[in-house]
Amino acid sequence: MLKKVLLIAAAAEAGVMALMMTVLRNGLIIGLGIRGFNGLLYAGGAAFVITLIAAGVVSFLAKREEQSRAAAEAGLREAESGLSAEKKLENKDLRAMLQEYSLGDWKSLAQDIEPCIEQLHGIDSEQERLHVLLKHNAAEVLADTESILDQAEQSMCRNVRKVLNYMSVYHQDSSADTAMMRGNLAKCREDNDKILNEAHEFLVALTEYLNGQGDSKYDNTMLESYKKTLLDFTEKKEKEKENVR
Repeated sequence: MLKKVLLIAAAAEAGVMALMMTVLRNGLIIGLGIRGFNGLLYAGGAAFVITLIAAGVVSFLAKREEQSRAAAEAGLREAESGLSAEKKLENKDLRAMLQEYSLGDWKSLAQDIEPCIEQLHGIDSEQERLHVLLKHNAAEVLADTESILDQAEQSMCRNVRKVLNYMSVYHQDSSADTAMMRGNLAKCREDNDKILNEAHEFLVALTEYLNGQGDSKYDNTMLESYKKTLLDFTEKKEKEKENVR
């Protein structure tokens, strides 16, 4: 079975090369004209023409390899710029980076890293639940509440960003650096756990607010209280970020 697969692969590769040779040969005919091509074939011999076409194939393959390398480097630069403080941090990108470290350089701390990933999943889920809640209740007037959870998410992402930056400079084979890294991860989990809990309580308060519409005890005091608590917490983190700059 393996031999058959290899034969098919070899045949496919040969077919691609034959197609490329045909394309380049046709290109020569178009460029030189049929008479010119035949003259070249007559004057230099078939071997020379085949060599010329083969050189074209090599040039084509080299160019394609260079394009692939450039695309890969561009992708790497884009991924590395995902930690820039000058733009919105992407939840999914940070999760992917944490996952990469937990499987690679910092696999010794995988159990410490995993909760950080789950917390980012958690705020993502809370945002989705809020979106569904507002949609089901046709509560467009409360659409601004989504920006509150967006701010909470960004605050959590900034905490993770700090951890990722430490991971890039600490040495995993140093016991001192490993201890500091474990401490930074614990601080990140603690801060993000507070934000996640406040976000959930805010979502519950919003649900009670919507359920109370039309009721004689209709009151948004609790909603406003959780809203203020969550905003105060995220604004505090924002000020800490500005002080670091």
